[in-house]
Amino acid sequence: MRENNKEKLFAQTFSLLLTHNIGDLTLEEVENATGFTRGAIFYYAKTKLDFFRQVIISQVLEKQDIHRKVNYTEGMSLKDFIQAYLTGIVSTRAYYLDTVTDTLPSNPTHAYLLLVLQIKRYYPDLGDRYYTIMKDEIALWKKVLTNAVASGEISPQEDLDTVAATFQSLFYGYSFHASIGKAFDPAALKAQMMGFYQSLCK
Repeated sequence: MRENNKEKLFAQTFSLLLTHNIGDLTLEEVENATGFTRGAIFYYAKTKLDFFRQVIISQVLEKQDIHRKVNYTEGMSLKDFIQAYLTGIVSTRAYYLDTVTDTLPSNPTHAYLLLVLQIKRYYPDLGDRYYTIMKDEIALWKKVLTNAVASGEISPQEDLDTVAATFQSLFYGYSFHASIGKAFDPAALKAQMMGFYQSLCK
């Protein structure tokens, strides 16, 4: 029961962080929105900023960890990994959208990226951890690409680091465009990734 309460409190607080500046959001607002008391909040942290830190670790860093986000199996093809990667993105986005149903920003992608940018300002070490998560993701892309070359799935590449970074950038670049323009469209992202995949098969 306590773990369920934690998940509920953290998810609802994350929803508030998507629509507030970290420094401006008050514990009173958290209490009013979540129904949890100050004592319940301080069970998980000693200060407001430390509490928000725990929420960010749970709702951002852990959710974006590639090993949690993508159902990777050893030796899977690049094509199957791309699909698993896209499925992980859709699943993670669905969780976020379900979490903020009652206070859904007009552009959830924009709100999420603004929160990520705040992390480096308020929690420099968590910003570094987020960057490490991104590097781990590129490392997994490179592993899959190396196997794809060895199996003959794609043509040999001179610089797999660049190819891996390009796959990652397709997602992050598309997310940026979605944050300032049209809504995030998984089908459009898939088309871009599969187009790049096909160019590697030549």
